[in-house]
Amino acid sequence: MGVAPDVAAPATPTFGTDALSFVSLVEAHGSFALVHQFDEDTNRDGTIDPKFGDHGEPEGDWPTVWLYPLPIGPGERFDEFITSDPTNRWVVLRRGTDLVAVSASQRWSLDDADVTPDPSPCAAARQATIDPTSTWLTFTRAEPPRAVVKSLITGVEREVPAEGLLWRADAMPRGWVMLREILADTDGDGAIKLPWRQGTCICRWCSRFASSVGSGRLVGDESRDTMVDAAGRRSAPPPMPIPLEHGAIWSMSKNALFDADGAQRPIADGCSMRMLPMGTDRIVANCRGKFVVWSAATDQTVAIEAPVTGLQTYSPPTEGWVGVQFTDEEGVQRVGRLGLGDGRIDAGPPAVRWGAPHPSGWRLIADAEHVYAWDVRTGTTTTLNIKGAELDGLVAKRGNTWFVIDPTKPVAAAQLTEAPSFVAANGCYVKPHPFNQPVRGPFEWVCQ
Repeated sequence: MGVAPDVAAPATPTFGTDALSFVSLVEAHGSFALVHQFDEDTNRDGTIDPKFGDHGEPEGDWPTVWLYPLPIGPGERFDEFITSDPTNRWVVLRRGTDLVAVSASQRWSLDDADVTPDPSPCAAARQATIDPTSTWLTFTRAEPPRAVVKSLITGVEREVPAEGLLWRADAMPRGWVMLREILADTDGDGAIKLPWRQGTCICRWCSRFASSVGSGRLVGDESRDTMVDAAGRRSAPPPMPIPLEHGAIWSMSKNALFDADGAQRPIADGCSMRMLPMGTDRIVANCRGKFVVWSAATDQTVAIEAPVTGLQTYSPPTEGWVGVQFTDEEGVQRVGRLGLGDGRIDAGPPAVRWGAPHPSGWRLIADAEHVYAWDVRTGTTTTLNIKGAELDGLVAKRGNTWFVIDPTKPVAAAQLTEAPSFVAANGCYVKPHPFNQPVRGPFEWVCQ
């Protein structure tokens, strides 16, 4: 009888090079990773040696940005990481004067984009923004100045003319855009130019290496905020506005509804607003002690029949559902999901503790005996026998042990003695490494 040959265990996939690097983002479902690599002698001193001052200011070389497919594949080089969406499914990257928006399955070129950065180096990116529902992207074009609103689903775009110097064009739900226009030399220095914020923060990517950063006041010419809806209608916004259907605008800071002309608009008689699931026209309201879902489009209410108290939403809508936290009629705290069309609450597991939601839609919850993974998209619950754990994303920590959770499986994907980095919805993660300094790559992408 022959002897079977030894079979080597499959190697753990890696991404990146042996350059000093740091991982800046992993797509929520583990499709790609962004890595800042110090692989060029950018200050021309004959060495590649990144160094940082007290405020994170680079005192050596600057990094390039690489997009790597996971679990394995050749990387693509870019000059700058501009922004990402709240779910980490989309990233916007710059190569030279070109911008591109990339997801796991789509890529959109942002033609003729103005790539001038915001004068405040640690402000949110000026070159492109993505709305809170991860559906709309905006960027700007110059000469003449105008905003471009682009659907991340279809790629269709439209231009919105600006008045004066266009400082920013921030994406909003429903294809609206917030223009920040500078119309006059308000600081009297003889020029109309973009304002900037005083402070010690040098750049967004290098702030991770800072021992301290400070932010001061905004100086320069004053801007005017103007909301423009999908039909091109312009209006002055209320504080912290969120657009709804039919020209209605909800002010988060005032907890009130307004028309486009600035007049406050009532909702159903005897009702007060409690919360607005982002990207819908539905408002959760309290009407004489009972919760309802009110539609700004139809002015109709749907009763939330479940006897709950302390109702709060925690996630963007997904296929007509929104994640909620509440206390049930027996006094038990739970997570669940609320149907925005019929007012039905699909109750999830009991929750003594809960962690921050993962960008994929999963959330970890714990009672005295178990950890639960709850999916707001499907109402699915996975139960794990882990007691007394602290929760964050898809990681449960007990003492000096970190449990990596694959939310579809009833056992932990891994138990580690160091905190994992960038856990994806499939339970894969980047092998632990120091966060506050560049390290030699490549990085291990661990999947159990």
